[in-house]
Amino acid sequence: LYKKGEELAEDSGDYLDLADAVCYEGFLGDKDWARELYKKAEKLAENSEDFSLLANSVADEDYLGDKDWARILYKKAEDLAEGYLDYKNLANSVADEDYLGDKDWARILYKKAEDIAEDYSDYSDLADYVARELYLGDKDWARILYKKAEDLAEGFSEIGRASCRERV
Repeated sequence: LYKKGEELAEDSGDYLDLADAVCYEGFLGDKDWARELYKKAEKLAENSEDFSLLANSVADEDYLGDKDWARILYKKAEDLAEGYLDYKNLANSVADEDYLGDKDWARILYKKAEDIAEDYSDYSDLADYVARELYLGDKDWARILYKKAEDLAEGFSEIGRASCRERV
């Protein structure tokens, strides 16, 4: 069944999904074959999101657990990042202890996201992640980001949400 899946795989996401299933102990638990499939996924990866998702699986101890390779993949994701969401999502992964757990690098990526944030939603969203202990746990920076969001708020509902978050 898994061999047939490999024959039918067409893109990075297909190989990634298959590698995750092959690697996971609850299924086959074959890390050697999974590594080959992850390499095929890497060759077909096209954008920041593809590389970031691949790095998440490669880094995760429940799958391959290869932090060194994951760091290389995250760097490729950073090089291809184009917008706010690319940087914010990449920072979330890099900061997460289940993946890389590199808070210093994540801080740099969150700063890049902040530099290109455009509106209330971007700043508010970024503040939510910066404040969470899972990621940075930086309440002071989150307050600054919430203030920027509040300054950009255009309607009552946005101002209300920003005011509630000021309690961080």
